[in-house]
Amino acid sequence: MDAALKLWAVILVVGALNYLSRLSFIAFFARRSMPPLLERALRYVPAAMLTALIVPMVVEVTPQGLHPHLPKVLARLMRAAGFTVTAQRVHVLFNTELTENSFSAFDMRAVAKYVPGHHGLTEADAAAWLADLQARSDAGEFFYSLNRYVVMATA
Repeated sequence: MDAALKLWAVILVVGALNYLSRLSFIAFFARRSMPPLLERALRYVPAAMLTALIVPMVVEVTPQGLHPHLPKVLARLMRAAGFTVTAQRVHVLFNTELTENSFSAFDMRAVAKYVPGHHGLTEADAAAWLADLQARSDAGEFFYSLNRYVVMATA
């Protein structure tokens, strides 16, 4: 078989497999009612997929993370990408206590898992940092504030 024929055969087989994998979900759920929790969760899939596709095209990601001035320039970048910005909001996460289920506790644990091995920090350093934060919370000296910026737009 020549190379061109092999290429077309691969394209057709992969296309058929892709089609059948998508059809299997339609066929599976066609005669069944979807659980309400799954149905609610699936409503967010289009927005999540659009975000995953668009954000990397308009946002500069550096080795240190996202663009350091992203909240300031995101609306402009979205307009440049062809969106109409309809609103801009800030969502503040604020904790004055380090409780087990607070966002700050989740965030601090994530940081503590990440830092060992970076810039000479060890697991013991991370554990000591977490203990210090907990001690500050117990003494009424804990403060955590994080702003999350939301830019709403239409295509």
